[in-house]
Formats: sequence, C-alpha cells, structure tokens
Amino acid sequence: MKHAERLAAIEDLIAHPGARDIRHDQALREVHQILTRLGTDRDFQVTSIVSKATGQGMLDVVWCGQLAQLTPEAARSTAWVLIEAASVAEAEASLTRFLKTKIGVTPEAAAAMLSEFRSYRDEDPQSLAAPQKGAPS
Repeated sequence: MKHAERLAAIEDLIAHPGARDIRHDQALREVHQILTRLGTDRDFQVTSIVSKATGQGMLDVVWCGQLAQLTPEAARSTAWVLIEAASVAEAEASLTRFLKTKIGVTPEAAAAMLSEFRSYRDEDPQSLAAPQKGAPS
C-alpha cells in the first residue's frame, strides 16, 4: 500500500470512529501525524519545527520513509559528517580513476589498492594532512 493510500485509510478511521475507545483514537491521530510528516514523494526532506514538549527548535528529517527528530546541533554535526564523507568519496573516485587510466591497473587491482589506502589512512590520518607552508616536504 502506498503512503497516500495508508494515509487515506487512517483518515477514514479517524473520521468514522465507530465503537473504538479514546486510546485507539489518540493512537490513530499520532500515526496520522507521523505519516503526514513523512511526506509523500520526496526521498529526503527536512522541516524545522518547535518541540511541543520543550519549546526548543528541532528538525524533522525524513529519509527513505524514516522519520527522525534532530536538535539543530545534531543536524549541524550530521551535515559536517556528510560533507566530509562526500569529499572523501570524490577523492577516492579520483584516485581509482587515476590508478586505472594513468597507471593501467585493472579494476580489481584498483579496488585492492583503494582498500589498502583506506587502511593506511585509518591507521594514521595525519599522514594525509596537507603540509603546512614552510614545512619540509
């Protein structure tokens, strides 16, 4: 059942309560609110909100149908992690292309070299830092 169909079914249950008790109605309202916040067609969505419980600013983050609430601080931290990982992914893709096109290694050998490079980087991340001006090379 698609998101819009699930949402319509819940709206129908809310509109026609029948013999349900109040706890059932409250649960349906909460589910309806969550499904509404999940959106319909977008894979990634961020909405700023104010927490009803605390009055603090929060973010509703929806990704692939999963809803999370983040503080602004957690959102900024997550954003930096994503930006750094994106830069690493681009650098690794560039290194892999270089190994295959300029050095002439096979895709399998390039993958093995990249794996070794990652291990090296993880063991000593400072070894990859850019040299400071005036530092010996």
